[in-house]
Amino acid sequence: MKKLPALVLTLCMLIGVCGAKASEAGETAEVSFSMLTNPGKAYSIVIMLEYDHNALKLVPNDIFHEDRKAAQFNENLSAVFRVREDAEPGSYPVVIRVIEAADYDANLVREQDFPVYSGAVITVERPPTEVPVYYYDADTGELMETETVSLPAGWTGTVTGNAPEGYVITGGQSMQVTVSEDGQAMPPVVTFWLAVPTPIPTTIWTPTRTPAPVLVKVGEDVLAAPGMPGPSPTPEPVEAGDYITFGHYKQDNNTDNGKEPIEWLVLEVRGSEALVISKYALDAQPYNTDYKSVTWETCSLRVWLNGEFLNNAFTAEEQRAIIMTTADNSAGQGYSEWNTDGGNDTKDRIFLLSYAEAWSYFGSDSVRQSEATRYAEGRGAYTSGGKCWWWLRSPGFHQRLAARVYTDGSLNSHGVFIDSGCVRPALWINPDSGIF
Repeated sequence: MKKLPALVLTLCMLIGVCGAKASEAGETAEVSFSMLTNPGKAYSIVIMLEYDHNALKLVPNDIFHEDRKAAQFNENLSAVFRVREDAEPGSYPVVIRVIEAADYDANLVREQDFPVYSGAVITVERPPTEVPVYYYDADTGELMETETVSLPAGWTGTVTGNAPEGYVITGGQSMQVTVSEDGQAMPPVVTFWLAVPTPIPTTIWTPTRTPAPVLVKVGEDVLAAPGMPGPSPTPEPVEAGDYITFGHYKQDNNTDNGKEPIEWLVLEVRGSEALVISKYALDAQPYNTDYKSVTWETCSLRVWLNGEFLNNAFTAEEQRAIIMTTADNSAGQGYSEWNTDGGNDTKDRIFLLSYAEAWSYFGSDSVRQSEATRYAEGRGAYTSGGKCWWWLRSPGFHQRLAARVYTDGSLNSHGVFIDSGCVRPALWINPDSGIF
């Protein structure tokens, strides 16, 4: 068969795109196109599909079994692609390239110098972020109901609670939520507090005259009525190394007597803000419920701390004293010899110390050691010689491990799914908020 002169064969491809959008990984998108030439011509072509193989995978079908395909002109074709599970959101062009064409009537073939035809783009969108919504009884702290809301990336707005029958929402019926472009919601959990509405009184209240209290001296030039408190003493400033009580959590493993006050060690004071960590390990939790590569941003322990723990340990008033903090997850917060990724910085109310913070805030292994509460032991906490090991937020020496403080106070790492690891929550608070 003779070579076809460069100007003899004129090809005209009309490309139409059909359904070239896949909203998330695992979905498929179909690219359709047809090739038209002058009537009466009998052309045969070989075409090649060019695309990002790291993001898209060709789905074998009756037309396309591989990227290269022989076809006839005046033939309608379509190629189906599946978005790979690890594909990043973005736009991925599909290029149709003619690499060979033949005119059977003229017994001629051409194998090169063809134009490239493109026009199909598969758009991969990030799936919506599922944000859990918790409803707690404001009096008992009991979790009453849960639901989820789906929010798109880049969204900022308010989530409004829906009180179940017989309750009203107290302390605010809506909460502002921001979802970053990479799908991270802040706050990661929406919380509402429920109360039984106060019945409207059916009788008119009649005031009664009460005798004025008799003032007596309770101090130098200070007067107060019997049974009434005198002036509150001026609180002493909080300093690093102090212990304070804040919030309540089960600790003695006796569910009949309610929660116990949480003791916190003050690690640092900056103006009116103080960084604290629980004196004891309060619970036993896995760093992540699945054994896979994670960071602090994506682990299940971060969600638990800023959702279930936050709402079980602190009242709505106490939560207002907790400061939203940007947790630094850069490489400098991890161990320099471990070549692992700490992930993006996060905004948290409750967090864990990093490897670097655990090293700098505690002067030795012995002061880094911690004891687990009886409740944590009942939850499966591992202890040795009365000491437990506790999680840090930094990654371990590979991405399926997380850093930890061992029972002897040394720093190493362990598998993220291990559920015998203890939790010592850390947070920044305002000691001058009036609740201490």
